[in-house]
Amino acid sequence: MSTPRTTIRITVAITSVVYAVILYIAGVRLDNNVKHLLSYLPSVAGLALIVFDRWLWKLPPINRLHSRPRIGGLWQVELQPDAASHIPEGGNRGPIAAYMLIEQSFWSVCVTQFTAESTSQSRAVAYIRRPDSSRQMLSFTYDNQPRREHLPRSPRHTGACELSLSTGSPTVLPGLYFTDRFTAGEMKLILIDRTTNYADFAAAAAHDRATQSVGP
Repeated sequence: MSTPRTTIRITVAITSVVYAVILYIAGVRLDNNVKHLLSYLPSVAGLALIVFDRWLWKLPPINRLHSRPRIGGLWQVELQPDAASHIPEGGNRGPIAAYMLIEQSFWSVCVTQFTAESTSQSRAVAYIRRPDSSRQMLSFTYDNQPRREHLPRSPRHTGACELSLSTGSPTVLPGLYFTDRFTAGEMKLILIDRTTNYADFAAAAAHDRATQSVGP
């Protein structure tokens, strides 16, 4: 299933290319070269928008011209449930090891979190700026799907998370979470690297171990 982000990119790209092709086939002739170049400006602008959204916004010195922090990548996560959380008998009372994949462009964010028992996928995601401050929060709701062997004790549920962001390219993110199972707690994220191509907890953990064995 395509996302709105993908649909917008494809629409802009197709529109830009079709517009340029129509001008060329129609044999549009303007008074001078400058006007001729200007006729292609909508096509160039559309493609430039896609390039900016995917890649350009991350690069210096462009990243100094906006306030969007770069948080895309693989993060090691430690979850610490509150003591008052309603955790079923036999459940993990923490700290809980997890990994979070953040897939990010300038205008969109998708979050996936793996634990040994379940996978969570973000639904609605939003940046929230604090008044009179450069600091932001990344707030998102998510849907959690436990592995089948854990369903009798840990049913599917929804929740929300809020991460505290700093400007630039932070490597540590504190956060909070709560769920509709009456559990809540704190979380701490530590950046591993900018990769995101992992299907489950085991794959992310294997990459984490390999990264640590290589060292700086």
